[in-house]
Amino acid sequence: MPAAIRRRRRALAALALAATALCVRTDAQQAGPLTAEEIMDRAARAQWGERPEVLKSYRMEETLTFAARQIDGRIIAPPAVGTVLTQAKAPDQVYTKLEIPGLPVVEEGFDGTVGWVKEGKSAVREKEGPELAHAEDAARFYGMAGWRKRYKRVIPRGEDSVGGRRFYVFQVEVEDLEPAILSIDADSFLPTSLRRTTKGARGTIEIETRFLDYKPLAEGELAGVLLPRRTVRSEAGQTFERVVTRIEPNVPVLDALFHPPSEKEFEETEPANEVFGGRRGKSAEKAVKAGGGGETTESAVIAGLKWLARHQSADGGWSGKDFGVQCRTSICSGRGDAAYDVGVTGLAILALLGAGYTPASKEAYKDPHLDREICWGEVIGHGLRWLMRNQDIDGCFGGQKGGKYMYNHLIAATAMAEAYGMTQSALLKESAQLGVDFTLAAQNPYKGWRYAKRCGDNDTVVTGWACFSLKIADFAGLEVSRAGFDGARAWMQEVTDDLSYQAGYTAKGTGQVVHAENQGYAPHETTTAIAMTCRMLLDRDKRDRALEGGMRLLADDLPSWNPAAKKNDAHYWHWATLALFHYNGPRGQYWAAWNKALVAALTWNRNTARDSCADGSWDAETQQGMDRWGYAGGRVYATAMNTLTLEVYSRYGSFLKATAGGDGKKK
Repeated sequence: MPAAIRRRRRALAALALAATALCVRTDAQQAGPLTAEEIMDRAARAQWGERPEVLKSYRMEETLTFAARQIDGRIIAPPAVGTVLTQAKAPDQVYTKLEIPGLPVVEEGFDGTVGWVKEGKSAVREKEGPELAHAEDAARFYGMAGWRKRYKRVIPRGEDSVGGRRFYVFQVEVEDLEPAILSIDADSFLPTSLRRTTKGARGTIEIETRFLDYKPLAEGELAGVLLPRRTVRSEAGQTFERVVTRIEPNVPVLDALFHPPSEKEFEETEPANEVFGGRRGKSAEKAVKAGGGGETTESAVIAGLKWLARHQSADGGWSGKDFGVQCRTSICSGRGDAAYDVGVTGLAILALLGAGYTPASKEAYKDPHLDREICWGEVIGHGLRWLMRNQDIDGCFGGQKGGKYMYNHLIAATAMAEAYGMTQSALLKESAQLGVDFTLAAQNPYKGWRYAKRCGDNDTVVTGWACFSLKIADFAGLEVSRAGFDGARAWMQEVTDDLSYQAGYTAKGTGQVVHAENQGYAPHETTTAIAMTCRMLLDRDKRDRALEGGMRLLADDLPSWNPAAKKNDAHYWHWATLALFHYNGPRGQYWAAWNKALVAALTWNRNTARDSCADGSWDAETQQGMDRWGYAGGRVYATAMNTLTLEVYSRYGSFLKATAGGDGKKK
């Protein structure tokens, strides 16, 4: 055969192959080539199995590694390692949070219609044009399984071979996006890479993503769903590697996260339980008067709340360390530790809720220091969304990092549960229940809690916060296992002395906790007050001798604003106020004496208008004797705690009479 004819036949054969995407079948039992549709269908089944719909949601954690970025041999961006949290729900909702040490947190979401991004404390920006199209494409939950709907056109580009492996190559086109080149392994039929050329600010950018290490998502009916546990993306001279460290399929995800933070309002109905009632209006005025409060205490509460509101960070949280960034007319002192930002955010929200405000509240006022209007409901809603965005895959608020993360979690979980109890908002329920579930999972078997999940140690302070948080959740109508209450009860009984009724810290007879930062502070009966409060919440038995005995111990240690003697302790005052008010208030003699000392200590020593931006707050510098725990939580902590303490008159109904769950629900 002449060479010219042979060349012509080879050219015609190649043309026919490119035009019809005919590829040799890999299973020898079936004759003939595979069409483009058959290859795509096989790829869909290879990754998603026969029933992709069995996967309805997932939460995933990944590590993200940035290789150093170089241009012309020069390193212009150093290597870095971060984490990515993704929550997704079928058919097209996704939320991701990227955290890299030293850089602003980046959050992105797509709720099925709106795509948005938020970097650090900047305002939310909605995506448009190609950026929105990319967000919509990335949010398609079933990926290859829905390729017929995802791609408007699939054009075969023949085959490729790398290292002895064959790949089918296609050009795929998505509405409003540049065409991409998809490679599929000819043996496994799993997608291996996606390449796209796009236009950036500095010209054309080539982006390639490789999908590696496919593994089954889970056992059982999800065994047929394969997930690439490692993806490598190359873009503009830099390489990013994402490695899945944990994934949980078909778990509750927070619908509120998918929406832009300022878009969706919180709905509100009646409180779930009478214990949350009476915080506003005539009933609140009556309760305040009966308990020994009045204009002085109420003015201090409102001033404290206004200080908290104007020092809320732009991202919705409160910063124990950097709250001064929000100051305008003067700079407030009293910085705390950034490690407790989740905890102080929870305290600030609890203080706002304690005054009867909710995310649905419309009341507003003009702040003279910021020269703008502030709406109470927006402040609370913004804070609650911040907590949701900082809740990890297990339900732990703030994540399981640092030596004492349970403080952060328990206070934030209390705030979320109380907000749900006051509003019954569906936007809050999932997050609140996940918080409860983590609290219970963190409990030491048959005992209490301490600084970390199931660490084996117990202490009365952390256990007290856990007991209080679970009981608030119980009042709110959330699901709470009795094991949590049984363990808390057993711990309080174990550490309480049978003769003095003093409650120990880590065992019967042990004293208070002292750190290097607060050495020299006067001792207080904080653990006794916590144990009393828990006993009332759990058993509602006023005849309990430990309550009477504990009350006498507290009565001998009245509040006193005395920095020189280092007696200031907002934490002690808060728990002792709860214990005495609910046991002996509102008209008992022990409560009357305590309340008189408390009102004098807090209302006479708060900052006022002459202190400019600090108006309404309390000083917190530990070294100056202003507060035992000010070094940790700072001015935000002290102000939130003292405001909560002054709300005691109307914040809750009687602990000794309150019923839980559905029993206490208003009819």
